[in-house]
Amino acid sequence: MDLVQLLGAPSWRLPPGVLAVLDLPRRRRELAALFSWAIPNQDAIDTVARHAPIVECGAGMAYWSALLRASGVDAIACDVRPPGGRVPNPFHPVAHRPWMTVEPAASVSATRQHSARTMLLSWPPYDDDDASYSALRAPTRARW
Repeated sequence: MDLVQLLGAPSWRLPPGVLAVLDLPRRRRELAALFSWAIPNQDAIDTVARHAPIVECGAGMAYWSALLRASGVDAIACDVRPPGGRVPNPFHPVAHRPWMTVEPAASVSATRQHSARTMLLSWPPYDDDDASYSALRAPTRARW
């Protein structure tokens, strides 16, 4: 989190020359590939935890789910292309293994399979309705 806060600091707060050395756009892509496209603080984890159990759809590296589990929350991570699997995940091309096990499942399938869980979508791809909108509209076995 210290690195995220440093990289997110206003440029006027960084020592001279640091911006050029850090290459902030490149660091941002590296952090997103290794962790998540949105990095939660404790308040976010606590808010999501109130809706447990959780199924994280499009989990990528499963960073959110790993943080939830570390806080004692029942969370499952799913992604249509788990990083490190047979099919490359273009959003997480790093050699690092996910932060926890990621079940191979599309968002709609994961939502239906885990219908008793609250679905967590954190920054789904903007151009992929199957990863987000379709999952939100998918009929489940759950009764409302």
